Amino acid sequence: MDLKWEKSALEKLTDRISVKENKTGLIIVDVLMEEPELSAKISNYIYDGVVEFTNVNHIEIAKLNREFIQERQLEVNEILTTTENKLKEFRSKNRKVMDSPQLQLELERLMRDVEIQTQVFITLQQEYELARIEEVKETPSVVVLDKGRPAAEKDSPNGKLIIILYLFLGVLLGLSLSIIKRLF
Repeated sequence: MDLKWEKSALEKLTDRISVKENKTGLIIVDVLMEEPELSAKISNYIYDGVVEFTNVNHIEIAKLNREFIQERQLEVNEILTTTENKLKEFRSKNRKVMDSPQLQLELERLMRDVEIQTQVFITLQQEYELARIEEVKETPSVVVLDKGRPAAEKDSPNGKLIIILYLFLGVLLGLSLSIIKRLF
């Protein structure tokens, strides 16, 4: 029973709140209520919710990014250790590398692999430090241009327009009834 009322209340509230986003990313929230102060409070509450969501989302993404980089760092460290060990083993087995072009080529390949893995590890280390900094930062990506404030004048319904419309319909109905009486 309570859920039925809640659903009805949420539908009515949803009908009174409009959110528009233009091409520049500016989000406009309009809240239409009988009480102007209530409209302002609701729009400010929506803003607080958006900022909280954005901050939590920002922190979660930064955390996932840091964790990914950390895992990748461990993988690259293992690969680097393996390639360094291969180079060390190759050098210990082949003392006269300069006499053989084949051995020189193999030595260059192993050194290149070690250099590549070293560069990847250094890059990941730098990215890891940046990710840790980003995770700690609390930078909201939402900025309020105007706080919600009570309307200075009534927005709707337009009383004058309603009176003129009903007056016009009354005259039209009266003329129609008059014409129908004369015809019959």
